[in-house]
Amino acid sequence: MNEMSCTSNRCKVLIVDDHPTVSFGTRFILEGVEKYEVVGVADRGVLAVEMFEQFSPHVILLDLMLPDMEGIEVARRMKEHNPDAHIVIFTGMNYLPILQKLIAIGISGVLTKEATPEQVIRMIEAVQGGETVIPLSLFRQIDFQKTKSKASTKDQPLTEKESYILTRVGRGFTNKQIAKELYMTTRSIEYYLTNIYQKLDVKSRAEAIEKYGKIGTAHTDT
Repeated sequence: MNEMSCTSNRCKVLIVDDHPTVSFGTRFILEGVEKYEVVGVADRGVLAVEMFEQFSPHVILLDLMLPDMEGIEVARRMKEHNPDAHIVIFTGMNYLPILQKLIAIGISGVLTKEATPEQVIRMIEAVQGGETVIPLSLFRQIDFQKTKSKASTKDQPLTEKESYILTRVGRGFTNKQIAKELYMTTRSIEYYLTNIYQKLDVKSRAEAIEKYGKIGTAHTDT
């Protein structure tokens, strides 16, 4: 089993934030859920890295602004120590200017401090499931020319999962229904659809379904 994957026991979470109100509130939320164990709260970057190496948490909720070190540097050091670490940027600052750097480092998600307790828990569940969760509004602003190869996205075929999702869309399923069927978040389905639109060079569900049918690759249920 992957070292950073939760076992049948509790899922270990490390909170990194120098604001006591935020760290206490987040800890209170997580400790109210039996399957989560907060192994520590760090208010400094150096301490966060030390606790990460000591406790091997499954998920790290990381603020970007720390007194002694930028959060992006903390994330980089953690990923160098263990590339499989699930790091969620949990911040109130504008992170768009460094979003591509965060993605390049390999963060698993981005969450604002205005998130509800339910959103915090859903985020942890999503990244533990291997998903990368980024707000759709920011996802659309990423310059993929800097993070992907020179090959055009439009020239890439749909993956098996993308094909399945689009088939479900064609059958009238909503994003919520597809997410429930695939044990994913609704936001993740939105990400998949955005990628599908880019590959097919379309802007809507209807256009995607029509074009997918024309190229003769639509899947049918077995």
